[in-house]
Formats: sequence, C-alpha cells, structure tokens
Amino acid sequence: MHEYQGKVLLKALKPKTKETADHGLPYVIAAAVVDGNVLPESFGDEKLKDPRIREVLQKIKVVSDSEVDELFPRIKRARVTITTTDGQRYTAQTDVAKGDPADPMSDEDIIAEFRANARGVLSSERMDEVTEATWRLDSLANMREFMELLISDI
Repeated sequence: MHEYQGKVLLKALKPKTKETADHGLPYVIAAAVVDGNVLPESFGDEKLKDPRIREVLQKIKVVSDSEVDELFPRIKRARVTITTTDGQRYTAQTDVAKGDPADPMSDEDIIAEFRANARGVLSSERMDEVTEATWRLDSLANMREFMELLISDI
C-alpha cells in the first residue's frame, strides 16, 4: 500500500477501538479482503478481534511513496498492491475517494450507505419512509415529522 508520508505516520496496524479501526486504512483493507465489503459492523468488537482480519493485517505493509508525497495535498493518491501466495500481483489506484466532489456518490450509493448504517436501528419499512421523505425535504411543512422518522422503531 503506497500513501503520502503523513498518512504513513498515522498508520494503525493493530487497532483496538472502532475509532482507530475506521481511521486506519490497513484495517479497512483487511476487513474488505476478509469479508468482501466494509460495513458498520466491520468495526464492532467482534470484528476488531477477528483472527482472520488480524492475520491479513499482519501481512499489510504501509510504505511511503515519493510520487504520492509529491502529489499531496493537491491529489490524495492511494495505491494498493495485493500479492497472492503464488506471486501474482494485483494493483489498484485512486486519486479521488468515492464521495469526493470530484467523484460524487450516486443516489443509489447514498441510499445503500444509509441503509447499511441504519440497520439494527430502523426497520426496513422505516428506512424506506426516511428515504422517501429525504427526497422531498424541501416540501415538508414541518421538520418534526422528518425527525420523528429517525427515531428507532425496532
């Protein structure tokens, strides 16, 4: 994984709390490799102690990359290379994080992220109501109705 120097200095390869895990790209990558996705539950106590994630974390090396350093802060490039046990290498790179104004999330992305974060707090039906109300916020006469939809119903 290639990052700009400041990010390398902030790395956290053995997170013990949700806050250190969700701010540490190595943990996020390890969770994605193990689970195929990163969701809010990826940062729960059980996942933080998951031996499979811990095993992948031990294999992650964060290195400073002068090319990436030179681009920062104008471009916040990140490059990840995964080497398989048989020596094959797969590399992915991005200059813009999803959700950045230069690469905005689609409505579908936003809804999926909302639903992932609201799971366990709101029922599926309530999530549908919140989503529909969100798209018509400018026409609501009273925000109280909207705020009441955000109260847990399960």
